[in-house]
Amino acid sequence: MKAHVSQKKKDEVNLINKLLKEYKTIGLIDLTGLPSPQLQTIRKKLKKSLLLRTTKKRLIKIILKNNKIDQLIPYLEKCMPALLFTNEDPFKLANQINKSKSSAPAKPGQTSPKDLYAKAGPTPFSPGPIIGELGAQGIKAGIEGGKVVIKQDSLVVREGQIITSKQAELLAKLGIEPMEVGLNIVAIYDNGQIIPCEILLVSEEQYISDLKLAYTNSFNLAIKIGHVTTDTIKHLIKKAHSEALALSKSQDILTEDSVKQKLAVANKQMEILKEQIPEDTSRYSEEASEKAQEILKEIQDKKLAEQEKEQEKPKEDATGYSEEASEKAQEVLKQEQDKKLEKKVPTAFKLKEKKGKPKVNKVPSAHDLKQKQDGGK
Repeated sequence: MKAHVSQKKKDEVNLINKLLKEYKTIGLIDLTGLPSPQLQTIRKKLKKSLLLRTTKKRLIKIILKNNKIDQLIPYLEKCMPALLFTNEDPFKLANQINKSKSSAPAKPGQTSPKDLYAKAGPTPFSPGPIIGELGAQGIKAGIEGGKVVIKQDSLVVREGQIITSKQAELLAKLGIEPMEVGLNIVAIYDNGQIIPCEILLVSEEQYISDLKLAYTNSFNLAIKIGHVTTDTIKHLIKKAHSEALALSKSQDILTEDSVKQKLAVANKQMEILKEQIPEDTSRYSEEASEKAQEILKEIQDKKLAEQEKEQEKPKEDATGYSEEASEKAQEVLKQEQDKKLEKKVPTAFKLKEKKGKPKVNKVPSAHDLKQKQDGGK
């Protein structure tokens, strides 16, 4: 026995099948926690970009299976689904939907999307029961100028925690609206590919940044392994040139490039030295010239004094000695000659001192002869 299917359901399936042919992209939207008034507002706001169709989850599953879009079926389990139809780029559409969201107060039983704090500062409340409510949530408060003041930032609900009724009431009083009201994209099926919300909700800035990072990483890898492409060939040639230049520099190998580099270094050093020398050097040149003239004059005066001193000295003879020295030498020489002569021919005085009386060649007298004879006896 066949199950009875109402005409209403058949019409719904036929309508959705028709929409699948008209639109190239289909997606799933989660309507959990979205009030009906806000849903109608969003529909009107985005009606040019998309079409929303709400129907039962079981019927959606049958339609997806019959149209061989089984990849979307697992995403139905954890949401209150609605079907989205569009011809827009999925990423642009997801960005539009995300911007259309608005903040809303938290409701009891909802999960906190982030850490919720009561900020330090004045409140619009007059002293009363509100002080006790704040204290019950661990919030330090006081009274200043007739108003309740929160003393310091205080954590009310941690991220991921279930919000209680008292917490939701206090957050609403403090004007804290942590929840976002709007369409939540679960996943989109586009050209045979499933795009989950984690990828769809990446901002344009983040998407461009990720592309740049991917390009940079792949480029660096290609350079490191020496992979030649149209993007890397110029850089690889530059890298090889730089490495060759570094090798020639470390090994002091002269090449056209290394010579240019050395000349450039020398020129730079010259420029540095030039900067250290004052631009106006004329004064220093004049002072140096005057000083040089003084030194030159001193040298000339000294030479003249030496020449005059030389002229005052006794003149030298042909032998190279002065007249006075020559006379002295002649005197000494004469004395030496006299000494030698005295040794060879002794004087009468010397002989007398030696033998008593000098011998005189004379004829002896008779008396002398007689004495000589007597003495001989």
